[in-house]
Amino acid sequence: MSIAYPIAMPAMPPGPKQITLAQNFMVGEYDSAFTGQGQIYEQPGSWWTAKVDLPFLTRAQAAPWLAFFAALNGRSGTFLFGDPTVLAPLGSAGGTPSVNSAGQTGKVLTIANLTGVLKAGDYFQIGGENRVIWSQAFENAAWVYSNVTRPTADTIVAPDGTTTAEALVATATTGWVVQDLANLTNGQTYTFSIWLKVPAGTKSLPIQFNEPSNAFTCALTTSWQRFSVTCTIQGPPLSGRPGPYIRIGDGNTGWTGSGEVDAWGAQVELGSGVGLDYFPTTSAPQASIRRLYLNLSDQSGTPAVLDIFPRLRESPLYASGYSGFLVFAKPQGQFRLDSNACPWTVDTAGHYSISFGAREAF
Repeated sequence: MSIAYPIAMPAMPPGPKQITLAQNFMVGEYDSAFTGQGQIYEQPGSWWTAKVDLPFLTRAQAAPWLAFFAALNGRSGTFLFGDPTVLAPLGSAGGTPSVNSAGQTGKVLTIANLTGVLKAGDYFQIGGENRVIWSQAFENAAWVYSNVTRPTADTIVAPDGTTTAEALVATATTGWVVQDLANLTNGQTYTFSIWLKVPAGTKSLPIQFNEPSNAFTCALTTSWQRFSVTCTIQGPPLSGRPGPYIRIGDGNTGWTGSGEVDAWGAQVELGSGVGLDYFPTTSAPQASIRRLYLNLSDQSGTPAVLDIFPRLRESPLYASGYSGFLVFAKPQGQFRLDSNACPWTVDTAGHYSISFGAREAF
């Protein structure tokens, strides 16, 4: 299976002993030979660099890191990286913030739909990812059915208030709905999430990710709930499918009591947690995370004008692959190694010492 970039850093622990993040600016100065007066020239370039120092590792602990470097193929491949202590904003920022208006570049970003306060020093990223196609169009042929009636498009009110959810009606308790995924990488961990409910009563329904053992039994009610299951991809699935897959129902316990299940918003994303945002897709996956930003002053209201680092290189609303959503939870950016060489040392006690530098990928 080919590697799909960006990839994730190896799971922790053990985590890095120390991380150094640096803000880089393109600023020049000219001092007059006659007066000594300086003139400052501010150029548009600004970007993140990082240095990561790992603690002493055993061979077993070091092995995933060595495989990680080899998978990156020097400076060719990219990976996701951010401050590991930043799990959420310092303030009360929330809502469904998104980029407001096209054509934005420079050191400020106008956003809409922000609730609460985004504090100075809060990080965020623009855009996320969804590796499912036709993520809420369950009538599309990308979804394969067994003992479930293919739905009519857009008949149910979704969690976001739009009429974009659909009714999956089983004809037997062994029903299932599956999509095969073509863009996952062996050894990487991903999370599948989806909103489900029933029109009346309650129901138990499993969702599955790649293996029968990677299943979660959802307790459905008449209210929308987002359920998830996590999987580390380890070669071809055991079920006989051609590659990694996600499935609603499992063909065994299946659709308990048969009948209707309402579904919306299938998403697969890199990592072991569910992102706060959902990114709808059609015929192509939502591209991966692009850039990590730092908010420079307290901001609230909608629209809100954020002072940011680094500069916007292109409008995040219309650039290829961007969704325009802001993500506050565990924000990360896309980085690449700063060198094509990835050395490590081993001492006589068998301890591995590993350090590496990285530069924002753009």
